[in-house]
Amino acid sequence: MKRKRFLILCVFLSLSLLLGACQSEQQENVLYEQINASSYSSQVQEQANTDDTQSDSNISSDTTSDEQNDENSESEEENTGMKINVKINDYTFTATLNDNEAANAFFEMIKTEPVTIKMSDYGGFEKVGSLGVTLPSSDMQTVTDAGDIVLYQSNQIVIFYGSNSWSYTRLGRIDDVDGLRKAITGSTVNVTFSAEE
Repeated sequence: MKRKRFLILCVFLSLSLLLGACQSEQQENVLYEQINASSYSSQVQEQANTDDTQSDSNISSDTTSDEQNDENSESEEENTGMKINVKINDYTFTATLNDNEAANAFFEMIKTEPVTIKMSDYGGFEKVGSLGVTLPSSDMQTVTDAGDIVLYQSNQIVIFYGSNSWSYTRLGRIDDVDGLRKAITGSTVNVTFSAEE
């Protein structure tokens, strides 16, 4: 009887040790899986960061390429040789028109008879006034600079003495902007556009 109890006790202890070892191994496996999952998550995050960086680089490269294309298309429109006079109060400037439908229509209009527009200040960087007629437009996002002449909303002429970024149709550019800011001062100015003789 004692021997039976001893055997039962030995079997019980063996089973306990075996169960303990199994639980310990399962805990080790769980810990190992957690470590692997954490490592995998880090690798995935690093890969995602690398992909984002490459994507940003590609976007930046595409944007730069698009900007260069826009600049190229704008420069292709310039230097048509169509010269006009821009008289602002008592100052007269010469300007060269771009080669586009709007600039050509504007040139035909002022070639017949000079056009005077009362222009008002806007934003501390431009003068704008209604042309009184609608011209064909090909608006595109444009960064302007002092001396640029643009068409806004198909029927308004804008002369810049500062810089802005908006959607315009380029008409031309004042050849020499020296004295432009002085000429264009005041809340309103009368500007006469005429074809150069």
